[in-house]
Amino acid sequence: MTSGGVADHSDNSGQFILTLGERVNALEIELTSLKSKLNDKNAVRKCECINPVLEKDPLAKNVMDDTNRHKRFLTVPTSTDGDKVAFYGYVSGDELASGRQHIVDFDVIQTNIGNGFHTLSGMFIAPHPGLYVFTWVIQSTWTGIVYTQLMRNSEVVGEVVSDSTHTNEFHSATGIVVTQLNQGDEVYVRRNPNQPSSGHIISRDGYRSSFSGWKI
Repeated sequence: MTSGGVADHSDNSGQFILTLGERVNALEIELTSLKSKLNDKNAVRKCECINPVLEKDPLAKNVMDDTNRHKRFLTVPTSTDGDKVAFYGYVSGDELASGRQHIVDFDVIQTNIGNGFHTLSGMFIAPHPGLYVFTWVIQSTWTGIVYTQLMRNSEVVGEVVSDSTHTNEFHSATGIVVTQLNQGDEVYVRRNPNQPSSGHIISRDGYRSSFSGWKI
């Protein structure tokens, strides 16, 4: 007689006996079943616990941790929005308006999709070619005057003046430019080297001097 494909062997006392080959076969079947269960558990744990990006690139974890600690100094793209690009930043506090050709220091960045804006240099560097819109707002202190230019590499593409010299009020000026950029082009706001500014660039709660841009 057989049961489940295993021969039924009994000795004279009626005890059940398996041959050596049958024992090996039964152990192999049990081992295969255990391996299958273990692989299923590992697959679930891997799916739940491992970020596929970090698995492919172990250095990515260090980059992500560093990005979280130093959001002001992003140097690698973190956006998952394809070639979308947008940024917004402002000057953290009042600064002297004098000094020709100095780049305005927009040192507080609140939006930086595509990581094109660099606070250390004050420049936006185009991560993708395309048509972009840029706008900047400059607040001038009373009795002061501030001339600024929007630069694309070494070319002037926009100019504004915020003039408070004839009033005891804070005045602001806003510029907006639509321009075509190549990848790697640099865009920034500087004081006009041909016109002397005076007073202060004002940036406070309710009076922010700011710079923003986005890809159309």
